[in-house]
Amino acid sequence: MSSGRDLMINSGIFSFESINTAGLIDALAFLQIAIYPIWIYLGVKLYRHRHTEKL
Repeated sequence: MSSGRDLMINSGIFSFESINTAGLIDALAFLQIAIYPIWIYLGVKLYRHRHTEKL
């Protein structure tokens, strides 16, 4: 096992070759965290829009 990701993927049932994607994974994780507040804002806005129409 070379990393935690390798341990999770290759838990004994399957055996996949994993490539070094450290930079890509870090960038995607950062992007997810960075846009999280936008998704919350859009969800609240959509909720308010749908529930104020019926009043």
